[in-house]
Amino acid sequence: MLGLSPGAGAEYLDHLLQRAVPGRVAGQLAGTGAEHAQQQRGQHVRGDIAADQPVGHPPAQDFTHRRDGEAEIYFVRNRQPKAVRAKAVFRVTGRQPELWDAVTGEIRDAASWSMAEQGTEVDLSFAPHGSVFVVFRRPAPAQSARMPATTREPETFPIHGPWSVDFPGGPSDVAMPALLSWTRHPNPEIRYFAGSARYRTSFDLPDTWRQRKARLDLGRLWAIGEAWLNGQPLGVLWTPPFEADVTKALRAGSNELVVEVTNTWHNRLVGDAALPASQRRTKTNITVSGGKSWKESELLESGLFGPVRLVAAE
Repeated sequence: MLGLSPGAGAEYLDHLLQRAVPGRVAGQLAGTGAEHAQQQRGQHVRGDIAADQPVGHPPAQDFTHRRDGEAEIYFVRNRQPKAVRAKAVFRVTGRQPELWDAVTGEIRDAASWSMAEQGTEVDLSFAPHGSVFVVFRRPAPAQSARMPATTREPETFPIHGPWSVDFPGGPSDVAMPALLSWTRHPNPEIRYFAGSARYRTSFDLPDTWRQRKARLDLGRLWAIGEAWLNGQPLGVLWTPPFEADVTKALRAGSNELVVEVTNTWHNRLVGDAALPASQRRTKTNITVSGGKSWKESELLESGLFGPVRLVAAE
């Protein structure tokens, strides 16, 4: 089971930043003329990212910075539950900006950047609550780089289902013609389910998609997912965007997709609160959540919501 929701996770990171940033990061900035703006929750440091280049008000992103030898390392995160594009000026000159993805391990040169008066301006794109390391560790080969602007959306192939879902300890082989939250299901065994449910569906790959690079996009889910395509594991998908490379797993003709989604104990505790003590499946000394008793608490959307699709990755 999982503990923190995305909101709670963000609050916890705020707590860590509030404790760590003033002593470690802000201390590094002392005496440089840098400023940091303290919000009620967390620290939004505006020092190494130029103060005259705000990335939102209130800040849409915040960051920490450290130096490792000759490398300047910034961790930048999106504070919003939506995708964001931003320009940030880093007080580093003459070096190539690199983007390090902590989720996938991918390291790539920033596609669009330029030397600015106060440092290096880098175009950044964030998933909802997403983050990236921006690293400067080698000389820049030029004064700027610009990725050609494009408005063309990538080609997609929808995976509509129908789905068959197994709820361990509860109903099995439940038919779902369309994806919906477990909390909207009429069966209370599903509505209050807490655990890992497994979805299965199959789809025929169009001829035009054969031998193409592609990603699986699960759309939305709560709280954490894991996927397999044709028996090949695609990994744990725990943060938006819930995507995985499926180029090697796709095959001509029929393909079988399996997605396992795990939620928290919350809904089971809400359901048990309405039952006599002798019929409850859980016991806990935690009697409130968010200032409300379990009986007063609302259910949390759970499961796979989609839309599920393949996305061409040319």
